[in-house]
Formats: sequence, C-alpha cells, structure tokens
Amino acid sequence: MIPSGETKEGARFAVPSWVWLFVLVPVLAIAFALSPLGNRGAAPRPVQGVLDLRGAETGSQVFRIDRDWAFYWQRFLMPDAAASEGIEPDAFVSLPDRWRNIRIDGQPLPMDGYATYRLKILPDPAAGPLALRVNVMRSAWRLWGNGRLLAESGTVATRIEDEVVEQTMMQVALPVGAPVVDLVLHVSNLHAGLGSISTIRLGPAEEVSRWQIRRWVALFFVAGALMLAGVYHIAHHLLRPASRAALYFGLYCLLWMACMLCVETDWAIRLLFPELHGDVLFRIYRFSMIAALAVSYQFFRSLYPQEFPAWIQRAIWSVAAVFMAMAVFAPVGVFVQMLPAYYPFCVAELFFSFWGLYRACRNRRDGAPIILAGQTVFGLIGLNGVLNDLGVVHSVSLFHFGVLIFVIAQSFALAQRFARLFTSVERLSEELTDKNVQLGKEAAERVRVQQDIVALSEAERSNISRELHDGLCQQLTGARLLCARIRKKSPADDARSDELSRLLGILDTSVEQAYDLSHGLWPVETGGGDLRQALGALAATRSETGGVPVTLEFSPHCERCRCANAAHVHSIAREAVVNATKHARAQGIVVRLDCHEGTRTTLTVADDGIGAQVQPERRAHNRGGLGLRIMAYRARMVGGSFRVEASPEGGTRVVATLPCHTGRNAPEHSEASA
Repeated sequence: MIPSGETKEGARFAVPSWVWLFVLVPVLAIAFALSPLGNRGAAPRPVQGVLDLRGAETGSQVFRIDRDWAFYWQRFLMPDAAASEGIEPDAFVSLPDRWRNIRIDGQPLPMDGYATYRLKILPDPAAGPLALRVNVMRSAWRLWGNGRLLAESGTVATRIEDEVVEQTMMQVALPVGAPVVDLVLHVSNLHAGLGSISTIRLGPAEEVSRWQIRRWVALFFVAGALMLAGVYHIAHHLLRPASRAALYFGLYCLLWMACMLCVETDWAIRLLFPELHGDVLFRIYRFSMIAALAVSYQFFRSLYPQEFPAWIQRAIWSVAAVFMAMAVFAPVGVFVQMLPAYYPFCVAELFFSFWGLYRACRNRRDGAPIILAGQTVFGLIGLNGVLNDLGVVHSVSLFHFGVLIFVIAQSFALAQRFARLFTSVERLSEELTDKNVQLGKEAAERVRVQQDIVALSEAERSNISRELHDGLCQQLTGARLLCARIRKKSPADDARSDELSRLLGILDTSVEQAYDLSHGLWPVETGGGDLRQALGALAATRSETGGVPVTLEFSPHCERCRCANAAHVHSIAREAVVNATKHARAQGIVVRLDCHEGTRTTLTVADDGIGAQVQPERRAHNRGGLGLRIMAYRARMVGGSFRVEASPEGGTRVVATLPCHTGRNAPEHSEASA
C-alpha cells in the first residue's frame, strides 16, 4: 500500500467519520441480534428437565432449548418413560456445554465418557407439528422420543473400540398428538475427548426447515463472495507478480471460504459432497482457520512493513506450523485437547494486528482506517467464538458475519488503493500526452529552425559562390590577361620573361581553382538549376581528379530535374563519391538518379570496392564518419531517408530518398558517362 503521507511520531491522526459508522453499524446489529429486542417475543426455557409450551406465544419462532436438561452420567437411560421413572438425574445441565464444566458431588467430570440427556416437552395442542434441529456433534449419539428412535449418528458405546463417530446435522420431527414428548438423548464421546454436544433448536417443522435453508443460503453467499474475491486477487497477482498483498489477500479469502463450507456447526459442504467424512471436514476447518490467521498478519505486513515487525511474523508462522501439522496428522482427540493452547496465540495475533493497524493509522497509511474498522468487528466476533469454544460463554455464532465484514473492509481498502493508482496512472497519462504534444511542437519548431539554418547556410554558400565567381574569379582572370599582355611585350631575351611565364602559370591555376571552388560551393543555381548538369560536372571532375571512373545514370520523368532539394541531392552525391574514391578502393562508381512521378527523388551511389564494414546504423554514427552523418542529416532535414548498405554485387551502396516537386513532366530514359 502506498503511504499517503506520514505524521510525526506521537501526532494525532483523524479517522474519517464514515469509518466509525462502518464499525458502529455491525456492532449495533450484533448487539440487537443477541438482545431480547432481536427476538420476536421471549422464548420458553426448560425448567428442571421440563419444557412447557402450553399457552406460550412462540408463534413461528425457532429457539434454542439450552438449559436444565436432566443429566445422567455414565448411564444410558432406557428410552421407555415408564422404565425410567424414579431414576434421579445426577444434575441439570445447560446445552451446549463441556463435560469438564459439569460438577457432580463437587468433582469435575472428565472429557471422555458417555451420558444420557433427558427433556420432557409439553406441546401446545393448538400448535402444529414440531421439529428439532440437531447441530453436528463430534460425538456418537441417538435420540429417542416417547420410546421410539427418532435419529442417530454413529454408534453409541461404552467402550472406545465399539464407538463409531459420524458427524452429521439433522432435522428431527417430533411425535404428533402426544400430550408429552419424552426426549432421551444418548451421547458417547470416547474418541475425540471433547465431552460436549452442540446446540439443539426447537420450532414448527416448516420454520425449522426455512431457518436452516436461510442459514445455508447465507453461508453459501459468504463462501461464494470469498471465492470470487480470492480468485480475483490471486489472478491479479499472477498478472502483476509485484503485488504481494493481492496474493496474500486472495489466499486469505480462499482459506476462510474453506472454513465457511466446513464450519463445525453446519457442514454445508456435505450438501455437495455427502461422502466426506466428518473428521476430514473438521481437520480442513481447523487447518484453514489456523492458516488464515497467519496469512492475515502476512497480508498486513505486505501493506505496512514498518508497522508490522518481521519477528512477530516469524513467531506466528512457527506456532501456526506446529498446530497446522497437528490438525492434519494428530488424532482428533489429541488435537482438540491441545487446541485451547493455541487460543492465547490467536488473541496475541489479534492484539499485534490491532496495534500495527493503529500505528498505520497514526502514520496516515493509505487504507489503514477502514482495515482497522473491519479488524475491530472481526476481532470482537473472533473473541466471542474463542470464548464459546472454551465454554466460557454461550452466545450466537456470528462467525460468517464477522468474516464477511472483515473481507469487505479489506476489499474496500484494496479497491481504494487500486482506484488511487488508476487515477494516478490516468493523470500521468494525461500529463504524458500533453508533454508529448508539447514535445512534438518543440520538435517541429526545432526541425523548422534547423531547416531555416540549412536554408540560410545554402543561401550563404550561394552568395559566396556568386561573389567568388563575379569578384575573385574575374579579378584573377583580368590579372592573368594583363600578365599575358606584359609577357608578349617583353623581349624574348629579357630576364623577366621567365618570371612572367611562371606567374602566368600560377594565375592560370588560381583561376581554375577559383572557378572550381565557386562551382563546388553552389553547383545548382537557386532559381532552379539543372541537377543533371551539376551531377554531370561532378562525375567529370571526380573521374579526372580521383582516378576512378564515375558513371552517371538517369531515369527521371522530366527533361530537366527542377527538384526543390537539388542542392542537397548534389551535396549527398558529392560526399558519397568522395568517400568511395578515398576509402572504398573502388574500380568504378555508378551514380543513378530516379524521379518517381514528381513526388520524390532517389539518389543511388554504388561502388565495387571493399564493401560496408559495419551496419548502416552503426556506420552512420561511428567516430570519423562525419561525412555519413552530414549526409543523413541533410536527408532528414528535408523529410527524406538515408541508408548505407552492402551491394549484392559487392561493394557499398548509398541510397538517399528526398521529396521532390518537379516542373513539366516528360518521361525520359537517358544515360551519360564521364
């Protein structure tokens, strides 16, 4: 999670008001559900082993019959009421409760053993059929009603080798029309060592069915939400491996999904897979719960590493690994007896989570308040579950509700983080687009300025060429003529005649060099000179001075090439021919000019020398390749392209393509040689 800012240590932090609403609403809902106001009337309770429903306004309530059952320790009471009359119970106990919390003659009972529970129900004659909803018991049990076997799970026995435990959840219909329903419940717990039975609810048969269906719907809804959240965040991590928080949150959701489907009071997964054994589901449930608590701290640490120390993470995983191994491999009874030792670590993990999230809120970490709110709700419900499991309290299980609140809080925090990241990306994209537009404008302006500089340079070259031609060249020509006239007037035997002859030779050479320099600076007239003529002069000059024959080929669509970029074409051709003459060891050079219907001009300079030694991209940027860089620069400045490649026939080929605007079109194919 990206920090949105930090405050100084000890400074106060402000929690948004909607975060407190997020905590307050679930807490009020839980309190309302547990309070008498949350029930539609007061449910009748058993008294001294008798539940009197006559005249009770129960309506369509499904309520727990959770106290004052007659309890007979180490005895299986006969289901026949007449045979059982006169047998005094050892105690009247509440359900659910552990046997170790029951005292007979001042001594607590052991965890394993067998016993009989008995309750007489006096139904209301005006009421319809009644049914019991018996939660899963990690014990063997059988239920009798008025001497008739109503339901059983496993095999009840007095010896461990005869007992068979099969954990199921059942809806049991009570006898109809009898003035008294005598319930006798035989329970043996010799394997698991739990010494407890689960909640038993009573109500109209149809309402009991509806109540269970609603509970299953809620469980499957939460499990489905957890599965979708888990798969989504794991897929997010696979697509973006750097997002470790998404991975831990996805695993966390899937682990709690397994807990929801294998929760010990419903075994909802057996609706889909009835062949699964209860012990397997119990192991999956406990393993997933322990792993989920460890992964939750890992998730918090991935979000806020500064607030969640690594040593606590290692300690949590060390303890969790031991109990996860016990959940998988140890006998169920041994694991259940050791499980209370794990609860202090659960409480410690909740404390460190609260403390770390509190520090994250103080440091104004992004999303910390909403996660702390969800952790508060989940922590309170988790503590309630721990106390229920230890038999300290007997309250409604809101396990799935707490998990849903916590996952919603974390999902909201991650969604808030992703939304801010996406907003940042969109803002950066807009800024990048604006920068690209601005950069494009600046690049266009730079190109325009460079083109203006090139145009000014070419204009200056043209002016210098014209001044040389009209000034220095004419003066040198006049001086040469004057020197020739003086030499003719001098006698043949005059001593100065030889000096005048040498001076005349120097002037002749100077005139030729001045004319060559003038023509080289601007070979094509700015008013639309003949590019063919300029290239012809170049071929003739280089053939003469370079010692390598230069062949000139044309295939244009016009008689006179009036390309607006003729000066650049000539400069590129001259540089390419000079390079081939000096460096390629060529025996011949071919210069070809192609006009493509007045849209572009292609210049090709090919030699039969030693060939290109490097790739064109590298060669144009090597040290010492100033000529190649200048040629490429000229081509780019006018919107053209330039490349250097190895010729298929051997040697090197320079190809430059420049935009062209020609005059009158007239196809012509001619060839000139020099």
